[in-house]
Amino acid sequence: MKYLAGVIREGRGACSLQDLEGVPDSFELDMGVSVKARWPDEARFRMSRNRPEDVNLEDFVFNRGGLLVVSQRVKKFLEKEGFKNIELLPVAIVNQASQKEKAPYWVVNQIGLEDAIDRERTKFEQSSIDKENFTDVQNLTLDESKIDADVVIFRLKHFP
Repeated sequence: MKYLAGVIREGRGACSLQDLEGVPDSFELDMGVSVKARWPDEARFRMSRNRPEDVNLEDFVFNRGGLLVVSQRVKKFLEKEGFKNIELLPVAIVNQASQKEKAPYWVVNQIGLEDAIDRERTKFEQSSIDKENFTDVQNLTLDESKIDADVVIFRLKHFP
């Protein structure tokens, strides 16, 4: 199977979001931990004030935390496909006028981390802070034999 690395970039005219607010222990979203049972109703992102002209909401929304934030249309697609390892967590988006946007948005939490980085073919440095994680990754290469065959959307262990 071929895999694509998804990268969400700030688009022209598209809003970008600050850090996730109202979620204690939000770091767990990077660790592949299920949080649905304790997901708070007040989870929200604020649009960045650094680019006041960029306010359009897209299907995939850039945010400083690197989370997968998606529109209702993407949520419906993911539900229809029945991916087994994701949680769809509701999140509000607060615009630059401090008003909650009407359109529903969702954080896609990938449960579990795949330990599938081919360490011989990928160039990386170990984090000086957390030796379990990699930084400055180049030529990311996956060892497909280490990826759960039932998983389609995933985060990588050591490089979440």
